[in-house]
Amino acid sequence: MYERKWGRIVGISLAEAFPSPAYAYNVAKAARTQTLLLMRDKAWKHGVTVNVIGPGPVQLVEARELAHAVLASIAHLPEAYRQPIEMFYLEGAG
Repeated sequence: MYERKWGRIVGISLAEAFPSPAYAYNVAKAARTQTLLLMRDKAWKHGVTVNVIGPGPVQLVEARELAHAVLASIAHLPEAYRQPIEMFYLEGAG
């Protein structure tokens, strides 16, 4: 792309960090965003554009149904085992 003086790079990342037990996932997405933004600062001088698309959380009917099914399937477990799973699913279960 640098040789051609033209190119497009589009990365998909998080719109913003949000509380989640998926800490490693959030850290990886934040690192990707920062890498793309640093790349952008150098690439534009060579005619290459770098864009980061950060869609926010998407609430789908299927996701809510899955969350409710998971919560129902773990109802028999002791609270210590249920708590991390419930924290993850209750926020998006709606």
